Amino acid sequence: MVVFVSVDLIEEIIMIENRTQTEIYSTGKSKEMGMILNEKAYSILSDGLYSNKQRAAAREYITNAYDSHVMAGKKDTPFRVHCPTELEPFFEVQDFGTGLDADEMETIYSTYFLSNKETSNESMGCKGLGSKSGLAVSDSFTVTSIKDGNKVTFSFHKGRDGKPCSKKVFDNKTDEGNGVTVRIPVKPQDCSRWKKEIAELICPFDYVDCNIEKDSFYKGRLETL
Repeated sequence: MVVFVSVDLIEEIIMIENRTQTEIYSTGKSKEMGMILNEKAYSILSDGLYSNKQRAAAREYITNAYDSHVMAGKKDTPFRVHCPTELEPFFEVQDFGTGLDADEMETIYSTYFLSNKETSNESMGCKGLGSKSGLAVSDSFTVTSIKDGNKVTFSFHKGRDGKPCSKKVFDNKTDEGNGVTVRIPVKPQDCSRWKKEIAELICPFDYVDCNIEKDSFYKGRLETL
């Protein structure tokens, strides 16, 4: 059964809703809600957001590498992805984009909801959560960055109280080009799961070097679009 509602009635309903909202907001002084930044909160932000943790972490760092190449004007330069194997049980993404200095590394990777891509329409990420997704699949991961002749490595890990921590473990001059490398240790029994997810995720990218082939099914689907 189809019910017809007059325009006058719709306008009246809208006026009632608006008046109700105004009355609610004007009855007293509002108070901002707070947030307790404890182990539970950080666990939700780093871990609880993802139902498929391997796919989420791989997607975040792969798209971060692509975004960095976009910002550096290197769309046609391949970034590198290492899929975990039993002999080399780690996931790694290396880009050759803008790089980050020590202060940027600490700020971006150690501060939730902070992103350096919020003003770009060409970037895939901007929520400031993806760079911490390594803690959803591991208790620790490392990030090495080169920018303007300086190379730094930070370890990001869960502290004894469960809260995320960062520690600079290397800082020196280098003649290597700019870029960021993220490495996450992987349990050998999880390698096949990582392979499946990475094979699908790299399909949309024309310029990527990986130690496994793109998923032929998804690659074929994309080519027909």
